[in-house]
Amino acid sequence: MKPSMVLVVEDEPSISEMIQTLLEEEGYKVITASNGQEGLERLAGLLAAQNSAGTAEVDNSPVLSNLVVLTDLMMPILDGRRLLMEMRANPAYAEVPVIIMSAAGRVTPTPEMGQTIFIEKPFEIDVLLDTVAQFIPGKTE
Repeated sequence: MKPSMVLVVEDEPSISEMIQTLLEEEGYKVITASNGQEGLERLAGLLAAQNSAGTAEVDNSPVLSNLVVLTDLMMPILDGRRLLMEMRANPAYAEVPVIIMSAAGRVTPTPEMGQTIFIEKPFEIDVLLDTVAQFIPGKTE
């Protein structure tokens, strides 16, 4: 079985690298992006790779069904809230779970956000790992 994937969208390189290292040590495959626009580009690349591999049906995709997006809220170019709204508007990514991280306070959930969880920075490492694990089949303890 392929490792579960986490797309980390974070504009602060030191935070992105720390999260990547933690998740890789837990056995996740990690892809990074430095803003929401890059995050959408990474998602499009995953979808294109899956389609070229012959798994065009999104609902049965091992790539997208084992993917979690972990995004910062406040970023340049395209922030985490806009990334989330773009994902929810695209049927290919609408069901991908999103974890929003921010030091700017809590995000009030709306129905349009779908499967979304908020983590306040700074966060405990175990909270981050447990939150990611709850969206990955077979990763709960």
